[in-house]
Amino acid sequence: MRKGTKIALVTVGLAACCGGGGTLAVAGLSGIAESAPETFAPTLAPDKTTTPNPGTRPKVNTAPTIESGTWTISVDVPAGTYKLNQPQDGPCYWGIYKSGTNLESIITNDIVDGGRPSVTLKKGHDFKSDCGTWTKTK
Repeated sequence: MRKGTKIALVTVGLAACCGGGGTLAVAGLSGIAESAPETFAPTLAPDKTTTPNPGTRPKVNTAPTIESGTWTISVDVPAGTYKLNQPQDGPCYWGIYKSGTNLESIITNDIVDGGRPSVTLKKGHDFKSDCGTWTKTK
């Protein structure tokens, strides 16, 4: 092998493991590449940061939440009782509608002006809210 080939191998190894910074690193490693044995070839370890083990992830809030918007129950979010995370300090709207009616068949709704209301949502309901985040309690 020629000396230039060894330097190219070092450049490829560093670029692959270090985001392309191999050119600057090669200038500092040229003495190492020149003195390396003829069988020198870098080996790269697999990148373990792209395939984390899902069993080791910490669990954060496991209760389902509903953000502002329109949601179909048992499709977008699970059925159950939900309560607002924060008390309302101004008016906001929520409504429960019969699914598939394009929000035209109101089951119940409210304009909230304070407090932390809760709602019970069932399969076959659409839920619309602009009140913030709701968290499942039951």
